[in-house]
Amino acid sequence: MAQAKESKRQGPDAPVKPILVSQDTARVMAGDGSRAGFAKNVLPKVETVCLGRRRMVVLSSLESVLAEMTQPPRAAAEWPNAAASVSTKNPKAPRAAPAKQATPAPKSRKIADDDAAGASA
Repeated sequence: MAQAKESKRQGPDAPVKPILVSQDTARVMAGDGSRAGFAKNVLPKVETVCLGRRRMVVLSSLESVLAEMTQPPRAAAEWPNAAASVSTKNPKAPRAAPAKQATPAPKSRKIADDDAAGASA
């Protein structure tokens, strides 16, 4: 019976792990979302290298960003500046009524003066 070999082989027969992966491969590793979502949410956080016209993603930085994204969210008490981020205002509190504006003056006084002069003539 053949024994199963260990997956962590060393030496010349060891599997090679790539340093760089294409953006499409990185997107599949990140969960196979849309290209636009990957470019907006993940790509700015990872290291990239331009090879000619292609932009390759550094695999180690992608793995660290994905590990950071998959961690459970921290409690509010663990956030930096947690006390400063808590709002004391009640969002459902009634707002003050806006100040009433005075009625605007007539735009043209000449029309009013001409009407008064025409009525007296």
